[in-house]
Amino acid sequence: MNKVLISSIVRNIEPWAGKFLNSLTHLKNGSLDDVDYLLIEGNSTDETYSLLNKWVDSCKLNVTLIKHDLPETMDTMDRVMTSIELISDIELYLTSNMDYIMLIDADTIEIPNNVLTTLIEDMKKCNADIIAPYVLIAGTDKFYDTYVFRMNNKKFGHAPPYTPDKETYTTPFEVDSVGTCLLFKSSVFMNVIVENKKYREEYQKLKMDGYLGLCKTAKALGYLIFADPTVRITHANLTTYGLRWHDITYWYGKSKPLY
Repeated sequence: MNKVLISSIVRNIEPWAGKFLNSLTHLKNGSLDDVDYLLIEGNSTDETYSLLNKWVDSCKLNVTLIKHDLPETMDTMDRVMTSIELISDIELYLTSNMDYIMLIDADTIEIPNNVLTTLIEDMKKCNADIIAPYVLIAGTDKFYDTYVFRMNNKKFGHAPPYTPDKETYTTPFEVDSVGTCLLFKSSVFMNVIVENKKYREEYQKLKMDGYLGLCKTAKALGYLIFADPTVRITHANLTTYGLRWHDITYWYGKSKPLY
């Protein structure tokens, strides 16, 4: 069985909402038994919520859309943890025997049709507990998530081959942490978020990204994390939309660095 829950926390994505929602649609294909979507909308100040509702009504997918108040001062750790904790609190998904849970950023704009099935297959082959595709910035060959993707205690680089040791990998390989789009075995996900709550205050003091915190907790529990260079997705190039990298003014109304 390959039952998957895909979740994203969404706020003020109107400029690229169509691309993001089209990407979510592509994640489901005929080889998967069941795919559910959980979108958590955080009081957008643009037309995001309206666009999400239109997509839910027309996409013919199993989508749950939740509207949730997100404080303007919420930092990146809080955003990720809010999404995670809301998922964990929804009994429907805890009792529906999901095999996998995917967390994906709402500024992802291109996802090939075979991403989910390939990640699941590769996860099984390498016995990974968490796996993530490579994430490139739209219109470039630059790696996006050079903060969270880490290997041997070093961050990935923007330029190919991206890995800190400068080697080119052609198959999934073990890393310290991954971000942007993470696929978990469902049992691993639940164990990690329960354990992660013990460290939340510590991680917040360090201003640590939520995904990085999850991966650090997963590693402490002995779980294996892999990056999959055979699968590549695209993150919106925020400068295209007149936005600054690592600044959440657009989303939350205050100029505050992400990290």
